[in-house]
Amino acid sequence: MAPSDRRKRRSDRIRQKRGKNTSFNELCSLLEAHGWTLERIARDNHYLYVHPDYEGIVNVPRPHQGSEVKSVYCRNALQAIKEVAGYE
Repeated sequence: MAPSDRRKRRSDRIRQKRGKNTSFNELCSLLEAHGWTLERIARDNHYLYVHPDYEGIVNVPRPHQGSEVKSVYCRNALQAIKEVAGYE
C-alpha cells in the first residue's frame, strides 16, 4: 500500500469519527504525515502548524485534561489537509 493511501485512510478514519475521540498525538502525526511542520508553540499549549501550499496556520491546542482534542480543531485541521492534498 502506498504511503499516500495510508495517509488518506488515517484522515478518513478521523473524519468518520467527526473529530470526536481524536488524540492530540494522532492529529499532530496526521498533519506531519501530510507535510505540515510545527512552526512554534504559543502559550505553552497551542501548536501552530504551517504548510508551504496553505496560506494560513492550523492551531492544535494540547488538551488540559485527557488526551482528546476538541472536535472543532480536528475539523479545522482536516479541512486544511483536504485543501492542500486535494481529497474529496
